[in-house]
Amino acid sequence: MKIEKVHLNSFISVLIQLYNKGVDYVDIEKSKGKNPLSLSFIKEYMREGTENEIFDTENDNFLNKEDLNNLI
Repeated sequence: MKIEKVHLNSFISVLIQLYNKGVDYVDIEKSKGKNPLSLSFIKEYMREGTENEIFDTENDNFLNKEDLNNLI
């Protein structure tokens, strides 16, 4: 599988945001449409005790699926 023309600034920014929120691993897939990549992760990919960093809607830095798709 080859994924072409990934905008590095956006890609690295998303990875840094995810890492800072406690995500240690992601699954990367080629996606159809406007964005060449799709990132996903499960709770088991996160550092223990950091699950609320991403899933807490009270947090101003909350990342949802739409935010991730717009950044990549």
